[in-house]
This record gives sequence, C-alpha cells and structure tokens, in this order.
Amino acid sequence: MEPLLIDKHALGEILSMGPDSARAFCERHGVQPVNVGLGRVSRLRWNKCEVMQLLSTLQAKGRPREHVRKPGRTSAGKTWRELARELSTPIQ
Repeated sequence: MEPLLIDKHALGEILSMGPDSARAFCERHGVQPVNVGLGRVSRLRWNKCEVMQLLSTLQAKGRPREHVRKPGRTSAGKTWRELARELSTPIQ
C-alpha cells in the first residue's frame, strides 16, 4: 500500500495557512517533500501521515502544564502559622 501524498495546496488547508507558508513550516520541522515529477517539472508531494504526526507532536508540546500550588502557603507566600504569628503579636 502506497502512502497518501498531498500537494502544497492540500498541505496549506491541513495546516490552516497559505501553501508557501505551509511548505516552509514543514521544512523547518523536518517534513520533507517527495518529488513525483517525471519530466521537466518537479511535482512535490508530502506524506499525509508525516504531516499529521507533525501536528500531533506540536500539539503535545504546546499543552500548558497545570499550576500546582505549594501546600501550606497562602497567596501572600507565607504559611498559615507565619500569618497567625504576625496577627497574634500585639501592636505597640
């Protein structure tokens, strides 16, 4: 079974950008085209599986991490004991 090859216009549609921008984007991320031209004109095509794998890899890298608060700290950056100690000291 041969891989599904797409032209640069379909590549642009998949990546939601212009054809030339999509081609440059794929080259920056290591997805190279295959020349299927038989004559003077080169016909570049991209493997659709490689493009989809590129998208899923970039999506996985771009997911934000969950913010984990340190236990026992308030929004002021002090522990509850430190706040209680400050509040319990008499004002002079």
